[in-house]
Amino acid sequence: MPTLVSRVSRAVLALLPLLAACYNDGPLATRTADIPVEAKVATRTIYQAVLVWDSLVGSAPAGIQGDGRNRFGQWASPANQYQGQYCGVWTRLYSYGTGGLDFDPDTYYDSTTMSGSCGPVRQMSLYLNGTGGAPTVLGPHFSTDSLWNLGSGATRLQPATFGQQNGTCVITFDSQYTGASMVRATRLADSSGVRRLRVETQGNQTAACIATNSKGKPVDTGIRYVLPFGVTITQVPAPAPTFP
Repeated sequence: MPTLVSRVSRAVLALLPLLAACYNDGPLATRTADIPVEAKVATRTIYQAVLVWDSLVGSAPAGIQGDGRNRFGQWASPANQYQGQYCGVWTRLYSYGTGGLDFDPDTYYDSTTMSGSCGPVRQMSLYLNGTGGAPTVLGPHFSTDSLWNLGSGATRLQPATFGQQNGTCVITFDSQYTGASMVRATRLADSSGVRRLRVETQGNQTAACIATNSKGKPVDTGIRYVLPFGVTITQVPAPAPTFP
C-alpha cells in the first residue's frame, strides 16, 4: 500500500511539467492555460513587438528619444526603431492577463556575439533637465499595461514607467502622484490583422521620480520631470520573427 510520502512525491512530480510551463518565458513563448480560473483561455501568447519612438512631440523635441537607428542597428530609416530579438532588444506584448508591454533596448546585447552590423549597444536618451541640456543615455525598461485589451479605435489614460536601472528612481507617469500625469494608450487601425498601438504623453507630460526604500516599497522623491514622448508599437505575429 503506498505510503503518504510516496503519494505526495508522485503528486509533486506530476506538477513539475505545469510549473515548467508557467515559467517558460523564452524569447517567444506560447503557454497553455494551467489553472482552472483561466481554463477558458486555450493559449496565452507572448508576442514580440516593434517600437518606433518619436523624435518630435508636436513641433518640439521629445524628452525621451531613441538612438536614431533602425532595428538592424543601422543609421537608416526608420529611425528610432527597436524590435525584439534584434541586436539585443527585448520585448514582450502579452495577449493575456493585463495585456501589457515590456521593452528593454539592451537586455540581450553581447558585443562578442552580436552581428557586427548591430553596432554599439542600443540605448535611449532621457532629457531629464530639458532638451536644451545633456541627456541621460541608458537602456531603460519601459512598461505599461492594458494595451492588448483595447478595442479597435479605443483610447485610455493609464500609467507607464521607465526604469532607469542606475540606482536613482523609476520615471513614473501616474496621476496618483501629485503633479504627474498618465499616458494615453490608443489602439490604431490593424494592419493585415496585426495590432498597432500608440502610447504618448498628454496633459502636463510630467513624470514622478519614484525611488525604493529599504523595505522594497515605492517612495515619492518629490522630483518631477517634464518628458514628452510618443511611441508606435506593432505586434510581431507568432511565430514569425519579423514584421513586415
